[in-house]
Amino acid sequence: MKDLTKGKTSKLILAFAIPIFMANILQLTYSIVDTRIVGSYLGENSLAAVGATTTLSNLMIGFLMGMAVSYIFIIIAGLVATFLYDACAAALRALGDTVTPLVSSSLEMVGKIVIAFTLVPLLGYTGVIVAEPIVWFIMVIPLLVKIYTMPVLRKQGHGI
Repeated sequence: MKDLTKGKTSKLILAFAIPIFMANILQLTYSIVDTRIVGSYLGENSLAAVGATTTLSNLMIGFLMGMAVSYIFIIIAGLVATFLYDACAAALRALGDTVTPLVSSSLEMVGKIVIAFTLVPLLGYTGVIVAEPIVWFIMVIPLLVKIYTMPVLRKQGHGI
């Protein structure tokens, strides 16, 4: 994988964008090929059906990709908290504490519902997406506190 943070910006952007552009050209070519084949063998009605559905299909794909991109950026923002939450829950389970992660998961579900219901009227579907990392950041705090206060994990001896 190429590091896109080092080097001349214009060259990096071109090197990144050209394959994406070419892939989009190929996807358009699929539609052209379909149109040519259907038009040659099946006639006008079938050709009209392919043409109509191609436009609708491209519209739906573009809309859903736009929604997915915003979702992905928001979720990426919460990955640190997600990682910490999962690591803390796994550590507690490994030490024999299965109740704290269970309680935390239960509170997480309630918190997600409350936050989502609060944010959806303000942000639309984005409210559900934003609720996820917020809950992860909130719920990792009690797990970190629990782990920090466990005697088995504290350094033994002097100098603490």
